[in-house]
Amino acid sequence: MIASRAVIASRATIASRATIASRATIASRATIASRAAIASRAVIASRAVIASRAVIASQATIA
Repeated sequence: MIASRAVIASRATIASRATIASRATIASRATIASRAAIASRAVIASRAVIASRAVIASQATIA
């Protein structure tokens, strides 16, 4: 009885650790993905601003 309880307890701790670890990895992947998405959006936005400024500048020089 004591041995079987110990085995069940150890399995439970291993299972809980595995679930915690998998949740942590999923969470970290989600945060990395969201950060990458935010960064790429910022880069695209800054490029669009630079491009629009360049267009305005070229139009000003032509005019």
